[in-house]
Amino acid sequence: MQTLKRGFAVAALLFSPLTMAQDINAQLTTWFSQRLAGFSDEVVVTLRSSPNLLPSCEQPAFSMTGSAKLWGNVNVVARCANEKRYLQVNVQATGNYVAVAAPVARGTSANVTLK
Repeated sequence: MQTLKRGFAVAALLFSPLTMAQDINAQLTTWFSQRLAGFSDEVVVTLRSSPNLLPSCEQPAFSMTGSAKLWGNVNVVARCANEKRYLQVNVQATGNYVAVAAPVARGTSANVTLK
């Protein structure tokens, strides 16, 4: 019986970084979706940092430098109490954009279509 309990404990420890990575990834997707609202219809976030570099708390506070772009390969700061971790993240944002079929003078809306 003790061996079985130890086996479950070891399995839980081995899979906890993977579970935490999935939770962080979901939190980052929500965080970027809120920041890209109005610009993007779909946001896909891929965590590129290894699981042993993730913050230890369950709800880290995310931030970026003020002039950082919101898509592509970016660095995100994850803060937990006195702990600060830099996470490498790939953000893919897709959505509709405006394209013109011909030159358009300022103030006119002719020939503008959404693609």
